[in-house]
Amino acid sequence: MFYYIALLFQLLPSTRLHTLIILFDNTTTIDGILADIVDSFNSYGKHTQIEGRPNNSNYLAILSYYNSV
Repeated sequence: MFYYIALLFQLLPSTRLHTLIILFDNTTTIDGILADIVDSFNSYGKHTQIEGRPNNSNYLAILSYYNSV
């Protein structure tokens, strides 16, 4: 089981949107991992949104969140 995580930081100073892109292989069970990530972000007062789609044998999940402060 392996996965790649890339964190894209905000490009503009006024932008509070961050995007976490997670690429899993086809043997990874992602539901629990993503749920843990969402719980972690939400526990710090972040608004979290997940988009996911199958991509051949990989699953690409895009998690975006906004700073609450």
